[in-house]
Amino acid sequence: MSLSVLTELSQQHVCKEDRVLCDQKDPDPPQIKEEQEELCTYEEGEQLVLKQETDDVVLNSTCEESDHQLLLHESTLTERQDQEGREHVESGSSRNEEPKPKNNSDWRVLPQQHVWKQEVLTDQNHCDSHTDEPSLNCDVSSKVYEHQYQMKMHQQTHRGSEDISKFKRHWKTHTGETLHSCDTCGKGFSQLSGLKAHVGVHTAKKPHVCITCGKSFRYMSKLKTHMRIHTGERPHVCNTCGKRFTEKSVLIRHERIHTDEKPHVCNTCGKRFRDMSKLKTHMKIHTDEKPHVCNTCGKRFSYMSKLKTHMRIHTGERPHVCIICGKRFRDISRLKTHMRIHTDERPHVCNTCGNRFTEKSVLIRHERIHTGERPHVCNTCGKRFRDMSRLKTHMKIHTDEKPHVCITCGKRFSYMSKLKTHMRIHTGEKPHICITCGKRFRDMSKLKTHMRIHTGERPYPCDMCGKKFTLKSVLIGHLKIHTGEKPFSCKVCGKRFNRMTHVRSHMKVHSI
Repeated sequence: MSLSVLTELSQQHVCKEDRVLCDQKDPDPPQIKEEQEELCTYEEGEQLVLKQETDDVVLNSTCEESDHQLLLHESTLTERQDQEGREHVESGSSRNEEPKPKNNSDWRVLPQQHVWKQEVLTDQNHCDSHTDEPSLNCDVSSKVYEHQYQMKMHQQTHRGSEDISKFKRHWKTHTGETLHSCDTCGKGFSQLSGLKAHVGVHTAKKPHVCITCGKSFRYMSKLKTHMRIHTGERPHVCNTCGKRFTEKSVLIRHERIHTDEKPHVCNTCGKRFRDMSKLKTHMKIHTDEKPHVCNTCGKRFSYMSKLKTHMRIHTGERPHVCIICGKRFRDISRLKTHMRIHTDERPHVCNTCGNRFTEKSVLIRHERIHTGERPHVCNTCGKRFRDMSRLKTHMKIHTDEKPHVCITCGKRFSYMSKLKTHMRIHTGEKPHICITCGKRFRDMSKLKTHMRIHTGERPYPCDMCGKKFTLKSVLIGHLKIHTGEKPFSCKVCGKRFNRMTHVRSHMKVHSI
């Protein structure tokens, strides 16, 4: 049986019952009837509002619940018709009274035809009407929904206008939307606050000042991070080694040491780096960009930090002090390397011989002993060297440059390290001690050579007879036996020798 037939039968049954009730009861006084009429009208309005709210829920329901909703609306419609029938009977008994004018726009007196249209929307035709409904987009999170009720439920997650505005600003970081641009450099920003902070880069304005040391910063966040230097606060901890850091970004870069992650790649040579700053420094190798110049010697540098460290050579400033021995250094990296002497830390290991080193650069130079690599070449004589420092020392042979002078005897040296070792002849200082026999030496090279007596190491073999020697100078003197060369002569008798030690022994003959 169709919905319209059921509705008509229900209306007829209600009308019959109302007529019987009207015949059995006496008519009420006019005042009571008017009050009852207003009460019924008010109740009908409340029910209609409830009905409209129910319809909103029903309109947003799925088509699978249409049968259950149909029965619910039929029951609701029957109850409303029952009340309207009783109102009709009561109003019929007071026909002599002048009827109260009604406004058709009032929600309390909507015609039954309109109510019926609200009811029939729950039919299968209503479910089919959603097939062509356009998709609904959330203005805050841009999520897409098919039905209005889904959108309303989702919008409840965005509570408060302040939260919505914050979410919109955050969402621009994902979309890359830039609404604000810098008039000076054209850089775009998604938030106005970011543009205001950026403008300080061009104006060199640093409004945030550290009350402890007076250093200024453009951003308050940078000042807060800087204050941890004075307070010693290190809130960010590495879960692998337990090392602590003042900044989250520094911790992230540190963790890549353990994971060996190197996400930043040079597009020119393919070399990979753990952080972007190292990549930027590396890129200047390809561009040969050195914008920072020393005003004293004219040497150029890729970064200002390198120039500042270099300037300490001219000023003699050594601000970094070892707390154990008091030795001072120009830059912090030298101090950190020096501290490993006291801690005996040698983190860099040779994979070939297992020898350990305090510095990565020293390990690289050591590995060239095994590979035989000599990448540094003298442009004058073509001699090759394993490291640049040896080449620089060698170049002074051709230039005869010896800028460092002994104030005691006037002897000149190419390097300050050589002069310091020489000065120990005059002072008698021998700081390097053999831990086996206790013998003392003026320089470390002499101690290393001496240690071969205890270890039996003879690294220099003769290619002609196979004999091995502890010193290269001894090997060179030995080779003169095979070649017959005798470069050293006695100044008294002219006799020639292949070693200076033999000349000295021969001179004793003339002294007798």
